[in-house]
Amino acid sequence: MPTENSPATPIDTREELAQDRTALASERTYASWVRTGLASLAAALGIAKFIDNSVPVWTVRAIASLLILLAALSFLLAAWRYTGLCKKLKNLDITLIPHQIVLLISGFLVVCSGFALLAIWMMTG
Repeated sequence: MPTENSPATPIDTREELAQDRTALASERTYASWVRTGLASLAAALGIAKFIDNSVPVWTVRAIASLLILLAALSFLLAAWRYTGLCKKLKNLDITLIPHQIVLLISGFLVVCSGFALLAIWMMTG
C-alpha cells in the first residue's frame, strides 16, 4: 500500500500513459470519422440502387449525392483532425500512425467517393 509520500506510480509513468491515451483517443476519433463516412457512402449507394421507381430519379440522385458529399467531407475532416493532432504531439515521445498514411487512406476514400458520385449520375434512370 503506497504511503503518503510515495505515489503508486511515478510521475513519468503517468505522463507516458496519459500520452498513450491521447494517441489512442486520436486514432479512435479518426476511425469514427471514417466509419461515419463509410456509412454515409453505403447509404447513398443503397438508396441509389434499391429505391424503386416510386419517386423521381432526380430526387434519388440528389439525396445520394448529398450523402456522398457528406462521406467525402467526413474523410477530409478525419485526415485534418488527425494531422492537426500529429503536429501538436510531434515533440512528444508518442508512437502515432504516420500522418502520411492517414492522408493516403483518406485521399483514397475521397477518390472512391468521387467515383461513386460519378456512377450515381451516370446510371440510367
